Amino acid sequence: MRKKQISQEKINEYILEARCNEKLLFSVHKISSLLTRPISLDRILTAIVKETSKVFGFTRVALFLKDKHSNLLECKYLIGFQPHEKARSLRLPFHMDKHDCIETSVVKSGKTIFIKDYQNDKRVTDIDLKVSRIQKRVSTLAVPLKIKKDVIGLIEADKNDIKMQLTQRDIKSFSIFANQASIIIDNARLQARNERRIKQLLSWQEVETDIIGESDGIKHVLKLTYMIAKSHDTTVLIEGETGTGKEIIARALHYHSSRVGKPYISINCGAISKDLVESELFGYEKGTFTGGLQEGKKGKFELADGGTLLLDEVSELIPSVQVKLLRLLEEREFYPVGGTEKKSVDVRIIAATNKSLEQEIKIGNFREDLYYRLNIAKISLPPLRERKDDIIPIALFFMNKFNVRHGKNFQGISEEAKKILVDAPWTGNVRELRNAIERIILMEEGNIIEPHHFTFMIHSQDVFARKGKMDTAVHMSVPGKEASGYPGRQRVYPIMDAPDNELFREALQHFIRQDTLQGPEKSISAMIREALLHSREKKMVSSSSSLKEGLDLDELNRSLLIQALQICEGNKTRAAKLLGISRPTAVYRINRYGLNKEIAK
Repeated sequence: MRKKQISQEKINEYILEARCNEKLLFSVHKISSLLTRPISLDRILTAIVKETSKVFGFTRVALFLKDKHSNLLECKYLIGFQPHEKARSLRLPFHMDKHDCIETSVVKSGKTIFIKDYQNDKRVTDIDLKVSRIQKRVSTLAVPLKIKKDVIGLIEADKNDIKMQLTQRDIKSFSIFANQASIIIDNARLQARNERRIKQLLSWQEVETDIIGESDGIKHVLKLTYMIAKSHDTTVLIEGETGTGKEIIARALHYHSSRVGKPYISINCGAISKDLVESELFGYEKGTFTGGLQEGKKGKFELADGGTLLLDEVSELIPSVQVKLLRLLEEREFYPVGGTEKKSVDVRIIAATNKSLEQEIKIGNFREDLYYRLNIAKISLPPLRERKDDIIPIALFFMNKFNVRHGKNFQGISEEAKKILVDAPWTGNVRELRNAIERIILMEEGNIIEPHHFTFMIHSQDVFARKGKMDTAVHMSVPGKEASGYPGRQRVYPIMDAPDNELFREALQHFIRQDTLQGPEKSISAMIREALLHSREKKMVSSSSSLKEGLDLDELNRSLLIQALQICEGNKTRAAKLLGISRPTAVYRINRYGLNKEIAK
């Protein structure tokens, strides 16, 4: 039997093809392995583009993906281009219905397009010629990214100004690679969607458990919240004092609505500079600001498209932004700062305020017509002092929450402590109660929350109601002065009740810890310790009646400053160091509170 002879040229061709296939398979495996790691879709797209260049020898590669909602073909990643070319490609997407070019043709037809020579190919459009002149492109290969029959984008590659001589085998290999890349991209997108969904479900669960209440007031609020959430785009106004839980209600509105799974964005209108609030809300176009982002910036409304935007402290909006917000509420369209084209958004707007907007209208700070557009559905949150039935359940909820966070094992609240909680004014509402419980869980030991755990509250709301007066004083001799030739001198230290001692000790902690005034005599910090030791012997205040008055911050500062000046014998520099503040600040407060007479005494 005669054997068939294979030429050396054919053998070399088979070897070359086998090597190419091996390289191709290795590259696909490398990209696929990325799915097993917690990396972003952008990282996977970057890897696909780099492997395309490496395996097939292209000098320039660009990857485009189609956005189903906007019908735009967006360039997601590219390599080998000049900076200005790269910026232009990333900034200016192709519109599938408006732009006729190679890229949109590949996505529409789902077929590979190879342009060997731009000047002599009838498929080249005016847009293609314009791009080729900018990028100095002679030929290009564009391959669709397909999942079954659905085209999700394309990969486009070339070799700069070199006319490519590609065989059918080269194009087929590139198509095989693109098909595998499509599957990897689709899986990465699915993985990203699942991760977002898990986060949303966890957030939803947190919303469910954070709304605690048994009073009629909060039950009415929850009933109203779930009723309004059923609407898709009704604007909502939430009113309530600081700390009543306005943001929790806003999140509940979002997560119980048909917009769940879409963005939920919150912005505090009072926390943004008045010069920047408009650009933060509406975004800005390229070149609008010196020092702004080169590509411009999306505003909160655009980022929340499809979802919900919470405008917290809406009463703080400046008049010019109020006008623009009114127009957006009416038309659902807006102009970015420096922009000439309108942008449309589908977003539910929730406005929250701790002020009376009716009163703000009367004094001219808020537009009446904007108020009526916001006040379509209104939820008023009652303060905690009006829903005393909720105080203990909320306290127990936070106790369990912070037990887990801080590794503690508090099991309950004593009856005396419950009375303190219920009788407290809670001017900061749920936020203040939350912070109080967290402080106790973090700082105290035991299994039951007891009345003495609330001494910091009794102090802050009672002792400084005395307007900074010193009831008693303890006189202590400064040891060592007689030996140095100075007559014995008496220094005056205030006697403080145990709650006074707690907060005063905290205020002086910096000084005591540093012990900066050590000298040949007994240190000032040692004398402070003695005064504090003496004050600890006083009977601790346990009555909850002192909680009826709120904390006056000026009186707190004044009282601490008087005590520091007493200890330091009127020396302003040492008193400032004692309190951990600068001397100019101390002098300013002395003048402000009229304490020069106290120093003279």
